[in-house]
Amino acid sequence: MTKTPKAVALGNALRVARKDRRYSLRECAHKVGCDISVLSRWETGDRVPAPEVVGHILGALAVRGPVLKGIMSLTRDIEAPFWVAGTPVERERQLVAYGEFERDAEEITLVSPLTIPELLRTPDTTAAVVRSQGVAEDGIADQVASIVARQQNLVGADRPAKVTAFIGATALRQTFGSPRAALAQLGHLIAMAAHPTIVVRAIRDSGDTCPPTQTSTLLHSRDLHTAITDCHPSPVWAHLPDHLRPQKRAIARLFEHALPPDESLGFISNLAHRHRDRTDPDFHDARAPGDR
Repeated sequence: MTKTPKAVALGNALRVARKDRRYSLRECAHKVGCDISVLSRWETGDRVPAPEVVGHILGALAVRGPVLKGIMSLTRDIEAPFWVAGTPVERERQLVAYGEFERDAEEITLVSPLTIPELLRTPDTTAAVVRSQGVAEDGIADQVASIVARQQNLVGADRPAKVTAFIGATALRQTFGSPRAALAQLGHLIAMAAHPTIVVRAIRDSGDTCPPTQTSTLLHSRDLHTAITDCHPSPVWAHLPDHLRPQKRAIARLFEHALPPDESLGFISNLAHRHRDRTDPDFHDARAPGDR
């Protein structure tokens, strides 16, 4: 069987359930009655246990309720070429899996033509975007905290992923509720791009090439290359080489036609100056003549 993102997500869920019960791999294998090497390969996603075996393992680990339901949802269509979450329970497990893949990634390529990528947003931008999606106020703080934690992992990990973010000019020109919020967001992008493993590239919105219109992510994680395309109501995950090829070709075109990193930061800096002029009318006149 070809290793799939869903199989890796199932394996990780089994490992988390085992560690929550504080069982070693050997103790758990003995408890469920299987060979330790088999259980190990189930947890890495290299092999896939039958649904009834998953149920047996989770029963032995005393997993109940919504967690049980969520993990069991991963056993359906586990070998399918695409992972589309059809129910709220599946979407929650898919979101958990995305965080795990992102955390362990060696390389992340973000294509975000119409909005700032989550990984590069300020808390205020995150709150504004989430609020516009109709999320209740009491849920906004949780989403902001989640993205902040992901950013900290991105720059604070022992072996941080190499990140390339292609961001559309339309996204960069957004005001995010106010010029002051936009100024903070643009400054945050410049600060993030200062990290040696993060590259920000601006996508031209004119020229001979047609810029992308869909938000997507290409992850190299857990020995898998996975393309994730934003769709409603569920992102679409693909992992087979034939399905990855169009995504990789599109990204290759972006590497060729997007503004180079230095020019991209210059473009962002110029936008920031405009927002600064709007937030502080005296700023323009206060600058030295050579800076005007």
